[in-house]
Amino acid sequence: MAFRSIFTLTSLVALAAAHYSISYPEPRGVYVSDNQNSFCDGYTDAASNRSDFPLSNGLIKLDNHHTEWAASVLISIDQNPTNFSAFNTSSSGIQLPLAVDWFSSTGSGEICIPVDIASLNIEGVGDGSNVTLQTMFTGGHNNLYQCVDVTIRANATVPSNVTCERTVNGTVDTAESSTSEDEESEDSGAQRLAIATTSGLLSVAFAFLLL
Repeated sequence: MAFRSIFTLTSLVALAAAHYSISYPEPRGVYVSDNQNSFCDGYTDAASNRSDFPLSNGLIKLDNHHTEWAASVLISIDQNPTNFSAFNTSSSGIQLPLAVDWFSSTGSGEICIPVDIASLNIEGVGDGSNVTLQTMFTGGHNNLYQCVDVTIRANATVPSNVTCERTVNGTVDTAESSTSEDEESEDSGAQRLAIATTSGLLSVAFAFLLL
């Protein structure tokens, strides 16, 4: 009974912690887990100190705590977007595309989502433009949100200290290519481990029955 209670408590704690946080670019305000199911993680005003962001070949890096999830990235070109409508139509009437279309994937940990502003061909957006990117993330429950306020720079690049263990956006997934390369060698090792584990468990079970 005690073991079952501990297992249930552990499961609930893991479920409650199943969120994500952006580490690059600098997010709008300090990450607040309890507010992440609201617009921009509860921050309605744009950051005054915007990060420079590449016009082409940019990315958002985040730490994901979900094992099965879906994500997209919204974009607003308003100076201070304060609601979801600003990520659909700008204050000047420009219809806005998704910066990254919805895609689904599996696996927790650090991930990078490529974002190419230039390819969106948004009228008036180029070098020096202020934009806000809002990540929209779901792990099967509520949608979760976090924003980054950035200034687009044509000559900017992702900083060298921002490294990506896995890059994924629905079209590209570096985890899949590395997995396929290692699959054959891992299979034989996994089989040996399974045999050893099964043998060990049977020995423990037999010893327990003799008590």
